[in-house]
Amino acid sequence: MESILMDIPKTLPWIDDAKKYIDDHLTDPNLSLKQISHHFSMNPVQFSRMFKEGAGEKFIDYVTRLRIELSMKKLAMSSDSIQEIAWQVGYTHVVSFIRAFKKSTELTPGHFRKDSREAGSI
Repeated sequence: MESILMDIPKTLPWIDDAKKYIDDHLTDPNLSLKQISHHFSMNPVQFSRMFKEGAGEKFIDYVTRLRIELSMKKLAMSSDSIQEIAWQVGYTHVVSFIRAFKKSTELTPGHFRKDSREAGSI
């Protein structure tokens, strides 16, 4: 039990640094497991395992969730096209963005935008 408690202080600051790096590079389409693991001088498998243990979710799930949350704000508040918003949140291919958005929200970005605007006008 004592060894587990001793590991916590070492793990949490590293995870905080990784999350800050992700936040700072979230809209960069080149943000990848390979890139971030290189930045933290780890191999991708090691980084992935440690990130999941420390953050409670996989690296790709964390990045996708943040990108979708950002895109939801942009869809509700701007008139930019879905393709432009996809680029603004780090997706290079609009089809990948739409697929990830629908998987996360069960709505297409277009339907989400329509629903959020209708809800705002009531």
